[in-house]
Amino acid sequence: MSSSLRVPGWKPWDDGILLAFAFALAVGLAGCDDAPVAPREEAEQARESPAARWHGLTDPTPIPLFLARIVTGRHDLRAGDPAVAPFADALAKASRHYIETERMIANRLIQAGDRLAERGTAIEPLQLLDDLALRSGDDRRSFGTEIHHYLNLRVEGLGHTAALARLDGALAADAADAARP
Repeated sequence: MSSSLRVPGWKPWDDGILLAFAFALAVGLAGCDDAPVAPREEAEQARESPAARWHGLTDPTPIPLFLARIVTGRHDLRAGDPAVAPFADALAKASRHYIETERMIANRLIQAGDRLAERGTAIEPLQLLDDLALRSGDDRRSFGTEIHHYLNLRVEGLGHTAALARLDGALAADAADAARP
């Protein structure tokens, strides 16, 4: 050991400091244990919580199945179930009209449905998605932008049909604002 690192009058093993430190470390580590595993019911409740109403990037659940489970409240649905087919069809159709992935369309649709339900103006999500996709024509648009403007129009007090009718104007005004220097 270098003489510059020595502490005068202290020897490494004095008073058993090193031994006491090793003992404290061993006792501390022995007290550690793996976190308890949550019972299956708790794990399922966590998946069904409001936070689970978003299809995560790493979620292996097929997106139509995820959306069907959220919209119908039937968490017993499985891939290939006939009740999932309308959700798969609607997402496939919407993906031809929007630039977002099916996952993002599903997530935004769930958010919009929740927001409308909170305001007491709920609409069936597949109907909303179908109505929005039908009016988009051959152009590919941003579903996020479109649903944002639709929700703003609904907040202003417009009904579903009136909001759809005014949606192009809201989108055009937004595009004009973005083009201004």
